[in-house]
Amino acid sequence: MMATAGWYLVPAFLFVLWFLFFSRTSTGGGIHLKPAVIVTAVVMGLVLTVPIRMMTRGWQAMSVGFAASVISAGVTTILFTGVGTS
Repeated sequence: MMATAGWYLVPAFLFVLWFLFFSRTSTGGGIHLKPAVIVTAVVMGLVLTVPIRMMTRGWQAMSVGFAASVISAGVTTILFTGVGTS
């Protein structure tokens, strides 16, 4: 589960660096972060980690974390796009 959280922290860290050093506005006017989308993706990723780990005995923790984060981000994107709140 820590590896899954880590896969979400890497892009978050890169986004903060980009926002601090390369953003042209100090208020972030062009950025529309939806906390519900982010929280849903992270929670779904953490929940998916356990079943993926049990099904794939040979995978390392980083591979399981990456798979869970990619699947949960994709499913969350489809879910929120289909609902129309994204």
